[in-house]
Amino acid sequence: MSHTRRILLVGAGYTARIVADEFVRHQRGEELIAALDDDPARLGQPVGPVTVVGPVASLEQIVQSHAVDEVVVAIPSLSGPRLRAITMACRRLGLPVRTMPGIVELLGLPITPTQLRPVELGDLLRRTEVACDDPPPAYLRGQRVLITGAGGSIGRELARQVCRAAPECVILLGHGENSIHAAHAEMSGEADAPPLVPVIADITDRRTLARVFSAHGPTVVFHAAAHKHVPLMELHPAEAVRNNVIGTRNVLACAEAAGVPRLLLVSTDKAVAPASVMGASKRVGEWLVRETALRSGRRYVAVRFGNVLGSRGSVVPVLERQILRGGPITLTHPDMSRFFMTIPEAVYLVLQAGGLDDGGELYVLDMGAPVRIVDLAEDLLQLSGRAPGTVPIVFTGLRPGEKLTEALWEPDSEVVATGRGDILRVTEGSPSPRGPALDRLVRRLGVAARRGDADAIYRHLHDGLATFTSSRLPLPVA
Repeated sequence: MSHTRRILLVGAGYTARIVADEFVRHQRGEELIAALDDDPARLGQPVGPVTVVGPVASLEQIVQSHAVDEVVVAIPSLSGPRLRAITMACRRLGLPVRTMPGIVELLGLPITPTQLRPVELGDLLRRTEVACDDPPPAYLRGQRVLITGAGGSIGRELARQVCRAAPECVILLGHGENSIHAAHAEMSGEADAPPLVPVIADITDRRTLARVFSAHGPTVVFHAAAHKHVPLMELHPAEAVRNNVIGTRNVLACAEAAGVPRLLLVSTDKAVAPASVMGASKRVGEWLVRETALRSGRRYVAVRFGNVLGSRGSVVPVLERQILRGGPITLTHPDMSRFFMTIPEAVYLVLQAGGLDDGGELYVLDMGAPVRIVDLAEDLLQLSGRAPGTVPIVFTGLRPGEKLTEALWEPDSEVVATGRGDILRVTEGSPSPRGPALDRLVRRLGVAARRGDADAIYRHLHDGLATFTSSRLPLPVA
């Protein structure tokens, strides 16, 4: 005789009630036996076929007294630390845990038990303050939206969420044919997908880019294409400049010439007091956006945020592979920390920022407290079922261009809330090149990149960016 799995539900709110009703409706060999919730007013109240029998702190006691086989957490807004505590308690008891995705993963989708899945690392880092249950931004409706870097993890998620806003069409632009083909094939298969236009083009080729703008007439541009691997760009600084500076200049020039009214540059926290050519090149890109917006009077803005879980180059897949092999886990430093968001959450906020009616502004996504990479690794070990200490952790030292900690803005910046979720407006205090001075900096960087002159690239970045520091900076020219 098959055993009916006894499920303990954590949560008694809207989502939990829907999940409870669906459990009853589908009858898949699973039986809800009780619910937990921290709201005292809900104690003894029904949640579908069961009642709330206590607070979440009583989980271990209820598991033992009710012979629980599995725990289901049905609170999409639950904070990462609280979900971590529940998950770790269940691990100690030998119980599996499933949860609902955060609300950013449910935009436009009904809530059903089929969306329950094992707890993942992104859940443990889940932020609670961001209200991500709004409909897709209205400014995208009926627009021709061009996304550069559309084959990458950020660009592809941008396209997915833009598609939900009923645009006229979405132009997927990228340099890699395989990634653009995959993105186009994936999204074309979705119900009610708008027209999707795959375009293979290199943003460093302005003539080709101008033809793309002329042929497709975008009215909104999200510029996500970038070289972003810090140590790799330290080895190839000319490519960082070509893509992140010259490519961004080309996108802006084509957008301005085509009369595109709205553009957003996806930037990075590594642009703050940069220690790498990647970070410094993205900072110059932010300046170019500001300059073009001020000159044209259009809504061109930059949005800066930190690491995203699951993106290409993220530390998480590397750690997962190392754990799967049995170790060692290689980390650079025990004190290294980074800001993290899930890809859907970061992109959701990027789209919200794109709708703010300002031009030339720099926005920052408030990503909460930074997370130590060693804590990230230990969470992954726990989620993989490995006992602490069974997989060794080895510290290898900082790589070229890396910093122990990142910041979202520099100390002398003015930071104010926008009233739109966790989106902050940043006005930099340090002087930065504008007008002819910025043109000279970009021109000199372009010449140095064409020549492959790494020393000149670092020297020009140092001269133009007061807070740029690097161990590769050459001695001053006599």
